Amino acid sequence: AWSNGESTQTIQAQTTGEYSVLVVTPGGCTARDTLDLDLSTVTVNLGNDVSICADSTVVLDAENPDASSWVWNDATATQTNSVNTANTYSVIVTDTLGCIGYDTITVSQIALINLEIGNDTSICAGDSLALTSIQPVSSTGLLWNTGSSDASITVNSIGIYTVLITDSNGCPHHDTLTLSIAALPDVSLGNDTTICPDSSLIITSIGGTNWDWSTGETTQAISVNSSEVYDVEVTDAVTGCINYDTLKVSIASGANINLGTDTTICTGDTLFLDAGNGIAWNWSSLQTSQTIEVSTANTYRVDVTYASGCVFSDTIDVLLDALPTIELGKDTAICAETSITLDAGAATSWNCLL
Repeated sequence: AWSNGESTQTIQAQTTGEYSVLVVTPGGCTARDTLDLDLSTVTVNLGNDVSICADSTVVLDAENPDASSWVWNDATATQTNSVNTANTYSVIVTDTLGCIGYDTITVSQIALINLEIGNDTSICAGDSLALTSIQPVSSTGLLWNTGSSDASITVNSIGIYTVLITDSNGCPHHDTLTLSIAALPDVSLGNDTTICPDSSLIITSIGGTNWDWSTGETTQAISVNSSEVYDVEVTDAVTGCINYDTLKVSIASGANINLGTDTTICTGDTLFLDAGNGIAWNWSSLQTSQTIEVSTANTYRVDVTYASGCVFSDTIDVLLDALPTIELGKDTAICAETSITLDAGAATSWNCLL
């Protein structure tokens, strides 16, 4: 006879307590025994389903540190399990008596927000770039690594730019852009210069791969022959960056050379010709001074070289006017109160000397 009222040889004990049995033999002999039964239970509580931020982890704890094993459905075999992906996680816990406990938990993950500040990029030296981040209505705390809290910033230096916001769940979201600076192409037209009249100058752009001149030409070198300011835009074929240079071309002036108008001198007279200031003079009469005297009919030309290296010329026609021939005759005598006709010959004017 059992203490729970049963009278079979065996019973199923399922509750904690004291169990006793009285056994009677056919001969009437009796024996008694008692057993205290404790039921071992394994309680597993992974907690409520949870949402985690992207790029973060949550530690799931199956508890029961004295258990003999923990078997997770992701093959983890420890009491705790650090997870960072969305899934339903389950664990079976077995204690030292072989008793088993079980629980599940669903972990969901809050998706990252694309803040859309753009891909890594490059700008030309001297330019700037506007970076703009989206900002969801429920988000708070927008902050750039530059220290700015504005939705848009303008940057012009090489570096890595990052923006961070916090959503309504407290999850951080960030985006990063790497900015590089492309050097401007080298370009040099040289110093401003002066050229001689009726000459030309070849201007060559040093550097670059594409050229756009103010004259409309697109070659690396151009020929010019007028007084003007010339500029060129040079484009780098790889980066697309543009640089420019200018060159002022002036035409040298020789206005101070003037031999005067063509003229006529009398036979036996001389004419003074002055070619003006310069550094060298070459006359058609082979003289090399600034001034010369001429007394013969001819066309006189002078080439004057100036400090600019330019040579200017001028000419003058000099004509000779022959002296008039005068024949008044031999000395003679006439009677008082009579006259004699004296003929000085053809001329344009006559002056009597008494």
